[in-house]
Amino acid sequence: MRGKGTRPMPDGLFHVRQYRPNYFSGFENEVVRDVPWDKILEVPWMENFRHEGFDRFTVEKYGTEWIIQAHYRDGAHWVAGFAIETTHPFAENWRYKKEDPADGE
Repeated sequence: MRGKGTRPMPDGLFHVRQYRPNYFSGFENEVVRDVPWDKILEVPWMENFRHEGFDRFTVEKYGTEWIIQAHYRDGAHWVAGFAIETTHPFAENWRYKKEDPADGE
């Protein structure tokens, strides 16, 4: 799995968060923690993007995160999620915290 360029695949584990545009409401975005690089595209919601016209996923560096996009044969593309290395200082940012119902969050 590579984005643009010839950057080598990173080692380590990642937190992967689902993305929905702000106009979606009433949904909880999922977070999957401690995912190996080669399993990022196997998080549960990625399957939703594999429908008629699907061409490929790309994973590209996006600031301090990696952006995961689904591309379609008609030229359309959608952001499916973001990933960040578990060792990155922002990895414990609220966007990557998985809510635990037992915590009352």
